[in-house]
Amino acid sequence: MCKSSLIRNRKVLFAFNISLYARKKHSQPKNIPSDENFQTSTLLTPHSPLPTPSRPSSLTPRPFYPMLYNLEIECDGETRRQMLTLSSSETVRHVAMKLLAYLVYWEREPEIEKRVGQHYKPDLVCREPSNHYVEGEKITLWIECGDVAVKKLDKISIRNPEAEFIVVKPTTRQRDQFKTQVDRKVKNPERFRYLTFEDGFLRSFVLALTTRSRIVLDHSRLPDQLTFQLDEEEFSTTLLWN
Repeated sequence: MCKSSLIRNRKVLFAFNISLYARKKHSQPKNIPSDENFQTSTLLTPHSPLPTPSRPSSLTPRPFYPMLYNLEIECDGETRRQMLTLSSSETVRHVAMKLLAYLVYWEREPEIEKRVGQHYKPDLVCREPSNHYVEGEKITLWIECGDVAVKKLDKISIRNPEAEFIVVKPTTRQRDQFKTQVDRKVKNPERFRYLTFEDGFLRSFVLALTTRSRIVLDHSRLPDQLTFQLDEEEFSTTLLWN
């Protein structure tokens, strides 16, 4: 075979491979969110409206992170604003539990997701002499919501001997199972209290919570009953302590 024929055959083979690659690439589906996560199958842009989840669930991921919850909370004529951040590794249910714990301890004005100069960071915390970190300050209240490692509870209870510790769980079954683990593995399990809510309350609250919400709190029944109004909708639950 002459040299010119060899070169021509190589060009034909190269063009054929390019055509085959292009056909294969265009035949693949686009990167569209699955129906498991979203009801719609269109790609989202920063200006697109949020799609409706295929099923109401606290585990349904949000399309853009971080998502900010801008909340206005009123109680006895006092109004506070809270900005809560939903990260990509977090569920709306976890954000909701932090907000409910804040309402339960309204009078102590806990801080949410603030570092305290230690290896571990609390979901909510109260400190003395003030809620502004200074070295050597005393932590008076440490709250964890949802999933938390037993090892973490052991470490923070040793590091903060004067603190009160609260663990918020979504259901009574999870609360009781977790308490059993802590009782067996933590050196001072009596320092921990556990809180959950009536069946169905947390789920209803998660579904009603929006990124811009107004809450009117009635704290007269605390710490036994949590009652508030969320954007014109009434919520009330018995606080189940253990």
